[in-house]
Amino acid sequence: MSNNSSQQTTELRPGYGFAVTSLTLGILCLLILGWGFSIPGIAFGVLSLKTQGRDIGIAGLVLCIIATIYRVIQTLVIYNIIPM
Repeated sequence: MSNNSSQQTTELRPGYGFAVTSLTLGILCLLILGWGFSIPGIAFGVLSLKTQGRDIGIAGLVLCIIATIYRVIQTLVIYNIIPM
């Protein structure tokens, strides 16, 4: 009798690291609104598009892009480039 049935191995699926990192940075980007989170989040989101975590990566990419656009508009309003 072999012990193969009693040994359970968990396989890590490659490709989810970039996607989860992008999503996490996208959430932090929206909460804290920092440039330091949005640019790497966009980069990780683009890198995750070719992996198995594509859906999660797209969500992180969208969050980071929305936060970046919001931050640009906020900066333009603060410096009176766009009158409010």
